[in-house]
Amino acid sequence: MMITRAPLPVLPDLRPGLRLADPAWPVAGLQGRRAATSPPRTTAGETSGSRGAAQARPPGRRIHDPPDPQRPCGLPRAPKRHTDTTWQQFLRAQAATMPATDFFYLDCAVTLQRLSCLVVIETGSRYVHIPAVTAHPDRPWTTQQIRNLMMDLGDRAAAFRFLVGDRAGQFTGSSGTVLASAGLRAVKIPPRSPRANAYAERSVLTTRTEVTDRMLTSGERHLPTILTEYEANYNRRRPHRGRQLRPPRPPRRRPLSEADQAPARPRRPPQPDASELRRNPGQGPWPSSGTPQARRSPGANCTSGVARSSPTPASPR
Repeated sequence: MMITRAPLPVLPDLRPGLRLADPAWPVAGLQGRRAATSPPRTTAGETSGSRGAAQARPPGRRIHDPPDPQRPCGLPRAPKRHTDTTWQQFLRAQAATMPATDFFYLDCAVTLQRLSCLVVIETGSRYVHIPAVTAHPDRPWTTQQIRNLMMDLGDRAAAFRFLVGDRAGQFTGSSGTVLASAGLRAVKIPPRSPRANAYAERSVLTTRTEVTDRMLTSGERHLPTILTEYEANYNRRRPHRGRQLRPPRPPRRRPLSEADQAPARPRRPPQPDASELRRNPGQGPWPSSGTPQARRSPGANCTSGVARSSPTPASPR
């Protein structure tokens, strides 16, 4: 019994420009690059000029580049941007106008009650707002907290354009109306993509790591007190790597009054120079305390203050 191989199926021509003409170079664009570097292959009844003209491509073109605008189905090329602004600088400038918000939950150790906290962070300055804490985060409560936030921002709300948030049910049309009255627009991130709201998520993780995971919360009145103190420390004292180890809004140092200033310390009198020291004839190399010293003879012993006479030589016997 002879086993024969089944013939390969014929692939449909999905795109006119991409067809399987050569197994070695299956894409027409790659065939054009080969035609520009080496002479193309020819088959019986086909000339090299006709095939090279159909597959020729100007050098420097890539496969994913759009075709020339002269072609009937072509698209124009993207214009070149002549600017000194990098993409990272552009993103930072746009992020400064988009504060982010998020909810995080905490279980009380005594009442066994779950509390919800609303966190809003200004992306440009890393300034954090924690408006309130509640056990029932419904839609009217969220709308009221956003209204209070707009009142706290005051004139600084005009510098923001969008408020980035997740798809929680607390953010409804009423909260969007409050934002629209202040000139902001609510933007929702895609479903199941917390990285799109990375600044708020990182702020929540920092709050959990530094505060809530290190202490036991007794109830709904205890948690706001903790978060208020932490918010003041976070915004005034805590350094941030994204701000070159500076706090979001450091406190201003007011000048002290004369009564609050410490008294001036007395200055030490200047010491005389070594060249200015004068030595007396009987004074040693170091200055004395002022007490007159007796002049020693050359034969005096340094260990005792009494001068010894030289021994008398013995008389011969």
